[in-house]
Amino acid sequence: RYMNRIIEINPDEGWVRVETGVIKDQLNQFLKPYGYFFAPELSTSNRATLGGMINTDASGQGSLVYGKTSDHVLGLRAVLM
Repeated sequence: RYMNRIIEINPDEGWVRVETGVIKDQLNQFLKPYGYFFAPELSTSNRATLGGMINTDASGQGSLVYGKTSDHVLGLRAVLM
């Protein structure tokens, strides 16, 4: 519900900066015009947050080809409460 912004994209270098509450389908809709997508394919992609996917190291259809979630994370910054 919170921390759900797509902050920036660098299509030349192939990365995007997002907050953990971004939904996978929302991210892929944003990336499509740039010719990119975020794998793996999940049956819950319309409600799976990137933070949840990172937490569980989500994998699914296409993971053998494109890798699991941890294969697509360049870095993390945590907010401590």
